[in-house]
Amino acid sequence: MQHIEEFMDAFSKTGRYPLFRQIERYGTNPTVVIEGDEYIMFASNNYLSLCNNKNVIESATNALNTNGLGPGGSRFLCGNIKILEELEREISDFAGVEDTITFPTGYMANMAAISALVGTFIGDQPHKVNSAVVFSDKNNHMTLVDGIRISKAKTVIYPHLDYEFLERELIKHEESHPKLIVAESVYSMDGNVADINLIHKLAKKHNAMLMIDDAHGIGILGETGGGALEHFKLKNKVDLIMGSFDKALGGMGGYLGGSKKLIKYLRIASRPYIFSSSIPAVMAGGLIESIKICRRDKKRRDRLMSNANYLRDKLKSLGFKILGNTKLPVLPILIGNDEKCKLYSEKLFERKIFAPAVIWPAVPENLARLRVTLMHDHEKEQLDYFAESLVKIRKVIDK
Repeated sequence: MQHIEEFMDAFSKTGRYPLFRQIERYGTNPTVVIEGDEYIMFASNNYLSLCNNKNVIESATNALNTNGLGPGGSRFLCGNIKILEELEREISDFAGVEDTITFPTGYMANMAAISALVGTFIGDQPHKVNSAVVFSDKNNHMTLVDGIRISKAKTVIYPHLDYEFLERELIKHEESHPKLIVAESVYSMDGNVADINLIHKLAKKHNAMLMIDDAHGIGILGETGGGALEHFKLKNKVDLIMGSFDKALGGMGGYLGGSKKLIKYLRIASRPYIFSSSIPAVMAGGLIESIKICRRDKKRRDRLMSNANYLRDKLKSLGFKILGNTKLPVLPILIGNDEKCKLYSEKLFERKIFAPAVIWPAVPENLARLRVTLMHDHEKEQLDYFAESLVKIRKVIDK
């Protein structure tokens, strides 16, 4: 324990220990209640405002009343509840894959995927992975980074969105097998969308598997919100797609989607699936309804994008630097200095706006930002108030 105590003593002096504000409850979307006061939420991934949608809650409640609170075990034992298979069929059709396997968290899905694809098989049946190589974007989420590390495969990190570098490395490792390219569809900290079509072509050309983390794409990208595969017209063409239930779909959990044979393999090769309890039925019930709403209600997604475009254009016109190359409901506002970014967040909180600072070690030093996320339920007046507040705070900070 001494090394931990010494670290915490030193780290506490840096002023970088995160502030965990306690949210008492959700108010009327998009607000939350903190210490009795309502704050406008600008940090939630609940993009489509489905988290407390009345139809979603009703569906979840029905599943709770039918199946109880928890599954009672893993899918291997007694946790293979019928409604989970219904959820997997629903998300498979929505995301454009033959089959899916679900997990209690997105973190577990990513950990399960990479170790099963290029790591060591459980039990007495080892993969021949001496020459396995994973090619990973430098800005990939830490859940992917951890999944790669636990696989123990050789790793090649390519600069963010640098596909020429990626191809050179693929050529260098032409004889390696298996090869796996890992990328995200949407990089939420940077506001970028990867060129999945190009990555897919490189994977095919160099005989590499391709895994796409679509956590921030499902429900957002594509004509019906089907995510990256729909957006890039690659349904049933990418080896493995990972998605999250806790962002646009408003719930919790993660999934992996691919061919029926691959998913059948993952059910016996992914330790997080085998050795943990399944998603509870109450969550599955709510998620099934969330997916149905997302598919039929294009206006919900249109309004979200309208909010995002409106605020992005307004902030840019006011001189704020918004990171990213595409129009997404994520607006990373670059501040730079960690202390200045924290001050912006504190001043916004004083004005009843919830927008936490993202500082080192979450992002590199001197690249601190306010990672602002938009929701369907934001009103234009709230967006204007946020922009006006930033301008007033900037005048005070930059004196």
